[in-house]
Amino acid sequence: MSRIARIPVTVDKGVDVQVAANEITVKGPLGILKQPKAENVNVSVANGEVSFVAGDESREARAMSGTMRALVAG
Repeated sequence: MSRIARIPVTVDKGVDVQVAANEITVKGPLGILKQPKAENVNVSVANGEVSFVAGDESREARAMSGTMRALVAG
């Protein structure tokens, strides 16, 4: 797994994160961010944190889990 993806993203108060089948939407006081979700990355929202986990053991899945985290946390 990507070392970056191991760290969950903490969601601040006033920010809403929704995960759909093919898109992650983050709504906050400064606007809306929509990011396409990679098919080989599992995204979960729980206890005010967003976690990214590779869907399989492929190199691409591990790399994309860290990339997705970096783009959403940005």
